[in-house]
Amino acid sequence: MTRLGHRALVLTGPTPTQVDLPDDPAIFGTAFAPLSLVAPRCLAAVHHGGAGTTIGLLASALPQLVVPRGFDQPQTAFRMTRLGVARALPWRHASPDRLTRELRALLSDERHRRKAAALGSRLTNESGLHESVRLLEETVRA
Repeated sequence: MTRLGHRALVLTGPTPTQVDLPDDPAIFGTAFAPLSLVAPRCLAAVHHGGAGTTIGLLASALPQLVVPRGFDQPQTAFRMTRLGVARALPWRHASPDRLTRELRALLSDERHRRKAAALGSRLTNESGLHESVRLLEETVRA
């Protein structure tokens, strides 16, 4: 993001070794921050495509660059691009130049922001728990 003139918040999560970030006042790194609090203040997110991260960012109506590495992450990246809220860059192709190009494309295409906002609104206005219980009860009664 700093290559594009923006600040960057880097959430490292729990890691066995220290994450070395550039000594740059525009980059702030921390192990954790609640997505519900920080995502609404961001322009976009770059992440691995984990289910929890993806849902948190969708609820925050944030366009995403998904860089999947394994497990279910490639499928998540595929689904987010199909929904129009994200771009995807496979881990093996990620480099500073490719990340910058993908972020520039993500930020310059207003469709990603509009679709993320629409989906975020739907997610915050639905009651997932109540709908799940209703569907389970409907299935059990059938």
